[in-house]
Amino acid sequence: MSVTKKLLAIAAMSASLSGGAFAQTNAAPSAGGIASAETKVAITEMLEAINFRQTMIQISATMTQSMPQMFEQTSSRMFEKLPPAEQKAAKEKFAASAQGAMEKAMAIYRDPEILKGVEDIMGRAYTKRFTLAEIKSITAFYKSDAGKKMLSAGPQLMQEAMPEIVALTAPKTNALMQEFTKKALEDAKAASEAKTVTAK
Repeated sequence: MSVTKKLLAIAAMSASLSGGAFAQTNAAPSAGGIASAETKVAITEMLEAINFRQTMIQISATMTQSMPQMFEQTSSRMFEKLPPAEQKAAKEKFAASAQGAMEKAMAIYRDPEILKGVEDIMGRAYTKRFTLAEIKSITAFYKSDAGKKMLSAGPQLMQEAMPEIVALTAPKTNALMQEFTKKALEDAKAASEAKTVTAK
């Protein structure tokens, strides 16, 4: 799956799991998002109902597994004009560096302390926008048969819709990738020329 597909899948999954949680409501925001003990318990139950923590871990794991293919595609475009010998070395160096950095970045989202912190942030966000009764209603929905089906069907829905979404966005994303690749090659060339001048 390409970078574009991954990003779209994550965005869509987050939107579907939240059930439109950040849409405007008639509930008056609480001061500073401070939740009562009862509201905190209700938010915890809601996040459990939507499998919030498991979803974050799953997204991180999926991204990590797909990184080798992503970096291969990116480096092939970046270094396609280099001689074969230099191209191979450049791709391997880029892949190793990028893989290491991205694995560390993805591991952050599996850190228990980070996950707890994200849940706390989400809790404050919900508290600002939803009443206790509304939070309980959201939880009840996701515990219902329809809510459970929505959660379980989400990945399949995205898989079915993704080809059309990618086709729709491809012209603009391809143009951005070409611009990024051109800039990267220009920067690499400028750095090489500057190094040569300095050496003289």
